[in-house]
Amino acid sequence: MERTSSARIGRSPHRADRGRTHGRIGSGNGSIGSRRTRAEDLAVVVADTARQEEQLELQRSHLLDFQGRRDLAVGDMISLAHELASVDSQLAELNRTSDNLQRRIETNLLTLDLGMDRSATRWPEIGDSFSDFLDSFADGTSEMIGTPAFGFPFVIVLFPLALVWRWLWCKATARRDTSVT
Repeated sequence: MERTSSARIGRSPHRADRGRTHGRIGSGNGSIGSRRTRAEDLAVVVADTARQEEQLELQRSHLLDFQGRRDLAVGDMISLAHELASVDSQLAELNRTSDNLQRRIETNLLTLDLGMDRSATRWPEIGDSFSDFLDSFADGTSEMIGTPAFGFPFVIVLFPLALVWRWLWCKATARRDTSVT
C-alpha cells in the first residue's frame, strides 16, 4: 500500500517556528520501505530572467535616447520604432515569465511518496488485484478490439496480393502441366 503526502513548503511567519518540523509522518511502529522526493531549483532561471530584463531595459533606454535625436531620417525613425516595439514585446514576455516564476516560488509544493516495502507482505497485492479487476478487464477488452483493428489494413492489402499470387501460380503450373503431357 502506498501513501502520498503533499505539503506546502514556505517560510513561517513566526520567527520561533523557522527550521522546525511540524507534525509526524507515520506512526512509531512503521518503517519506510521506499521514498522519493523531487525538487526543482529555480534560482538560476530567476537570475537569468533578471539579467535578460536588465539588458533589455538598457537597450530600451538607448533606443529612447536615439529616438529623441532630431537629425534622424524617416527610414531610420521607422526602423527605430520597429526595434523599440520589438524590445517592448520582449520585455512584456520576460515580465510574464518573471511573474510565473514568482508564482511558482510562492506556491512551492513538496510531494513525499512514502511506500511500504513490498517484500514484507504480499497480502496487499492480492487486495490490489481484486480492486483492479475491472480496470484490467476493460484494458483487456480494449486490447482485444484494438488488435484486429490494427491488422485489418494488412488484410485488405495482403488478401488481393494472395489472390494475384495464386492466380499466377495456377497459371504457371497449368502451363507446365500442359507442356509436360
